[in-house]
Formats: sequence, structure tokens, C-alpha cells
Amino acid sequence: MDSGADISLFPRHVGETLLVLRIEYGKEHVLLGIGGEPVKSFIHDGIEMKLGEQIFRTRVAFAESDTVPHILGRMDVSDRFNVVFDHNRRQTCFED
Repeated sequence: MDSGADISLFPRHVGETLLVLRIEYGKEHVLLGIGGEPVKSFIHDGIEMKLGEQIFRTRVAFAESDTVPHILGRMDVSDRFNVVFDHNRRQTCFED
């Protein structure tokens, strides 16, 4: 999880191959990050996501390219879970 990311972001192939979406049908948006290049993406509402045993719908941006990392953002995720970063164990825990 990128604790600084507003919205979850996935590469193009995740939307097109795994979810069988036409990503271009989403709302076009350019995402900006610290020190990175602008990322043209398409935001889709109501994407079903499962985290642990919780299934919920969220907004997700799918990048125009496949060169971006998978990023779990705060929007629609961290308002459902308490997120605990355990630096010593190098793990992130989501508690509902």
C-alpha cells in the first residue's frame, strides 16, 4: 500500500485482461506523484475488490501503460480498514 496515494492504480493489463474492461471508457485523468512522470489513466467507479474476507466496491485508476506498479490507495480502502504498518516485520495489516 502506498500510504500517500489517493486512489488505487493498476497497470493497463489488469483492467483489460483480468477484469475484461475497456479502460478507455473510464474518466480520463492524469495522476501526478512525487518525483515521477505524469501517468495518464482512466478512473472506473464500482470496481469490486477483496481484501481479506471483506468484499467492497472502490474507485480504481487503470494506467494507459503497463509500466506502473500496483498501488493500493487510501480512497475507499483506508476508510474501511485500520491500516497498521509493522516496520520490524515488514508487513502491512488491515483490520476491519
